[in-house]
Amino acid sequence: MSYCATHARPHLENPRLREHLLVAPITNLEERRCQQHRQELILYCEQDDSLVCTVCTIAGEHREHEVIPLENAQRTKQEALRLEKTEREEKKTTAESRTQQLKGTFKHVQESLRGTKARISREFDRRREQLRE
Repeated sequence: MSYCATHARPHLENPRLREHLLVAPITNLEERRCQQHRQELILYCEQDDSLVCTVCTIAGEHREHEVIPLENAQRTKQEALRLEKTEREEKKTTAESRTQQLKGTFKHVQESLRGTKARISREFDRRREQLRE
């Protein structure tokens, strides 16, 4: 079923109904049904990375495949995505830190180079003055 906000309210407010799985409304409920068996897609086939109905796992193409409840697959995938996001954020932070370090090193090298050029220039001027004398 696809409920409007008014009809979904009891599922959100009633303690006995809070455990009911509510999904985002869709325009075509047939998208949540197996095209072959017309059953609700409530399982996830890990081998084929697809949603399947119970008949598919018993007598269909996914017989003897590893399947898990859709909610478990969702939690597993969300956790994997969360971990991947955390890893990427850590890599980004590390890269930004390293970039700042390199910028600081580059600035230090440039300042050192300017100082060295100035010393060489002063020494050159001093020697030129000596040669003139």
